[in-house]
Amino acid sequence: MQSSYATRTTVLLSIFAALQFALFLGYFPLAIIVTPYGDVLDWLNGFYNLPAQSLWQYLWAPHNGHRLIFSKLLTVSDAKLFGGLSSPIAAVCLSLFLLAAAIALAGIRRSIANTAVRHWATAVAVLLLFPTSSYASFAYPVNSQHMLVSVFVFVACALLARAAGVVDESKPQRNGYFLLALVAGVCASLAALNGLIVWPLFLWMGWALRLGRAYNFAIAALGALVVTGFSYNYPIASETQALVSGLGDIAHIAKYLIEYHGMPWVEVGPLYWPAMVFGLAIFVLAVVSWAKGVLTPRTQPPATIVAVAMLTFSLATAVMIAVGRHQLDLLPAHRYATFLLITFVALFVLNIPRFEGWMSNTRGRAIVVSATLLFALGYLGQQVVVGQFAAQRANTFAQYEKDFLAGGRAPQATTALYFPSVNVLEERYRMLEKQRIYMFRPD
Repeated sequence: MQSSYATRTTVLLSIFAALQFALFLGYFPLAIIVTPYGDVLDWLNGFYNLPAQSLWQYLWAPHNGHRLIFSKLLTVSDAKLFGGLSSPIAAVCLSLFLLAAAIALAGIRRSIANTAVRHWATAVAVLLLFPTSSYASFAYPVNSQHMLVSVFVFVACALLARAAGVVDESKPQRNGYFLLALVAGVCASLAALNGLIVWPLFLWMGWALRLGRAYNFAIAALGALVVTGFSYNYPIASETQALVSGLGDIAHIAKYLIEYHGMPWVEVGPLYWPAMVFGLAIFVLAVVSWAKGVLTPRTQPPATIVAVAMLTFSLATAVMIAVGRHQLDLLPAHRYATFLLITFVALFVLNIPRFEGWMSNTRGRAIVVSATLLFALGYLGQQVVVGQFAAQRANTFAQYEKDFLAGGRAPQATTALYFPSVNVLEERYRMLEKQRIYMFRPD
C-alpha cells in the first residue's frame, strides 16, 4: 500500500515539475523587458560614440568593477543586427541556461543508483532549476551578466570534474575536457567580476579530484594570467577603498545576507519577517554545508564536489553583493535571484544522500514524497505569482517608455529608466533616435 502510494505521489510530483517548467517557458516571453534602460543606454552610448578602431577598448572598459564583455557584445549585436529587439539577448541567455540545466540534471541522475530516488530527485531538481524568480537575470537584457557568469562558472566546474573522471588511458579525452574547462573559466572571468572566483574554485577542485600536479600548475598559471590581465587599466585603488568602506558595518552586511537568502518574499511587507527567518535558516544551512563539503571533499563523488564548488561561488557572490550594496539601505534586487537559485540546487544535491537514506524503506519514501508534494504545490503558487509580477513589470517599463516619448517626466518613470538624470536620459533617447534603434526602429 505504502509503496503504491509513494509511486502515485512521485508521478504527481513529476506532473507538478512539468507544470513548473511549462509556466517558466510560458511566462518568459511576457517577462522580457524590451525597453532599453539603465546600463544598456550607457553601453549603447559608449559604442555609438567610439573613436575609430577602439572596439576592444570599449569592451574592456570596466563598468562598476566588472568586465562585461559578453553583455556589451550581446547588446551591440542586438542593436546592429536586429535594431534593438532585446528578445534575441533574452533568447541567448535562456538557451545557455537550458543547456546548463540539462547538464545539471544529467549529472544528478547519474549520481543516483536507486531508480525511485532518481525519479524523485529529477522532479525536485526541475522545480528548483526553473523558478520565474530568476527571470530578472535573462529576461531583462540589462542584467544578462548574472546569467552568463553563472552558466560559464557551472559549465567550467562540470567540465573540470568530467576531466578528472576520465581514466588515464584516455588522456587525450581528459585533456580535451580540461582545455574546455579552462576556456569556460576565461569566459566566466570576462562575464562579470565574480567570475574570477572560478580560479580558486579550480585549484580546490583540482586538489579534491586528485587531478594531478601538471593540471593544477596549468590552472594556477592561467588563473594568474587572467587575473593580471583583468587588473590592467582597472581602478584598483577606488574599488579597494569601496571594499574597505563596505566592510565597516558587519551588522548591516549580515542583515543584507539574510534578506538576500529570503528572496523573493522578503520584498512583500507582511511576509518580511517570515522570509527573514527562512533566509537565516537557508544561510546557516548553506554555510554549514559549505564548510563540511570543503573540509571533506576527497571522500565525495564528482557531482558532490561540483555542488560544493557552486555553493562556494553562490555564497562568495552573496557576500560580494552584500558588501557592495548594504549601504544603499535597499532590499536585495531580484536580479540576484539566479545566484540564490544556485544555492538552493547545490544544497539539494549535497543532501540527496540524506534523502536517499530516509527513502530506503517504503514508509520513509512515502513521507518524503508527500512532504515534497506539499512543497511543490506551494512552489507552483509562487511560480504563478512571480511570473505575473515579471509580466506586469515588463508592461510597466513599456508604459514608462510610452509616457516619456509623449513628453511625460514623472519621477517614478525617469528614475526607473535612467536613475542619474532626466537630461542624460533625454540625451540617450536622442542617440537611439539618431541610430534608429529600439523604439525608433523602422518596422
